[in-house]
Amino acid sequence: MSKASLLVLLSCLLIVSSGCAGKLWRAAQQENTIAGYAAFLEEHPNSWYADDARTKWLEKIAEKKTKEAAHKAAAEKEYSALLPQMQEAFNQWRATGDEIDYRKLLDIGDRLATIRANYDSPLFSTDEISDLLGPPDEIEEHGDEKNLIWKLAPQDEGIPTDMSFSLKVKW
Repeated sequence: MSKASLLVLLSCLLIVSSGCAGKLWRAAQQENTIAGYAAFLEEHPNSWYADDARTKWLEKIAEKKTKEAAHKAAAEKEYSALLPQMQEAFNQWRATGDEIDYRKLLDIGDRLATIRANYDSPLFSTDEISDLLGPPDEIEEHGDEKNLIWKLAPQDEGIPTDMSFSLKVKW
C-alpha cells in the first residue's frame, strides 16, 4: 500500500470517527449532565471536543456541589430553628398531657429526624437531646443505639398515662 493510499485511508477513518464523536458530543451537550459528559470522554478522550467536554464536566460537578451545599445550609437552618420549637412543644406536652401538644411534639421530632436522615446523620446526639428535654424516664438499648423515652407524668386526673415520646440517639 502506497503512502498516498495510507494517507487517504487514515483521513477517511478520522472523518468517520469525528462524525461519531460529533454525534456523541451533541448528545452530551443536549443531555447536559455529569454522566453525559463523562460517557463522551470515556468514548472519545482525545477528540476535538474532549477539552470542551472536560470543562463542561467540571462545571457540572461544581454546580452540583454548590447546589448540595446550599440545600444543606438551608436544612441546617431549618433544623436549628426547630430545636427550640421541639423544646417548647415537649414542655407544653409534659405540662398539659394534651393530645394536640403530643401530636405537635411528634411532628417536630419527625421533621428533625427527616432532616438528619437526609444528611446521613439519622440519630440525635445524647447531649443535644438531654440539653433540650432533660434526662429521659427510660432508656432502651439496641446495639450501638439507644432509645431515650420520656413519659408523661400526669399531674391531674384525666391525663392519659400511656403517652410517651422517644428518640433514637448515638451512644
